[in-house]
Amino acid sequence: MRFVILIRIFGLAAASFDYRGRPTIDDLKKFYGVEKKMYVLRRSWSLQDDESGTAPKCIWNEVESINNSQMMFKEAYSIGLTVTNYFVHAKLKEGDGRDIAPTMTARQGKSRSATTIKDKEEHVTEAPELPQTRRYTFQYHDQREQCAVVTFYDGATRCQLLFWKTQKHLTGSKKTRRTPLSLSGFHNCEREYNLLCPHAKAYEVYDDECEKWFEG
Repeated sequence: MRFVILIRIFGLAAASFDYRGRPTIDDLKKFYGVEKKMYVLRRSWSLQDDESGTAPKCIWNEVESINNSQMMFKEAYSIGLTVTNYFVHAKLKEGDGRDIAPTMTARQGKSRSATTIKDKEEHVTEAPELPQTRRYTFQYHDQREQCAVVTFYDGATRCQLLFWKTQKHLTGSKKTRRTPLSLSGFHNCEREYNLLCPHAKAYEVYDDECEKWFEG
């Protein structure tokens, strides 16, 4: 009986520490696949547009190319009836050491275009200087739910939860027999997001209206 009890105890302990470790560059490449369309569901910070005073919504991106050292993707967001598009170039780096997540040092392209949905007019602008780089860490990836948690640090850890467009059916609140009610069906990514940014305010930047901006 004592032997059986010990087996059960150690079995429970092993299950509690079933940790797969941080993602690798290969995991990052699987998530950011070429032509994969994805959205940001939620993030822990908000930036307001200088002119409108409104925060961007419907943040979308699609990878153009990726290899072990760099990635190029299109990114877009909406403010009111205006959609802004630009390219982002990111240098990729495997984590330094065991269980260290890979990083993406990203820089926006110099030119960007803004299209107003109402009149379909496109305006192209060019920044006088290239923006500063920002280093993101690819902290977590759930291959089954096709979501990921990415962070950066600017004096505080900032989190964002991304998902493939094909998984949009998981964006609403979900509960299963084995999981508590969460803000979305991305249960594992939600858990990791909350561990990395436990006390940060959450800003929802995706809703059902977003897809009309980026069909195709």
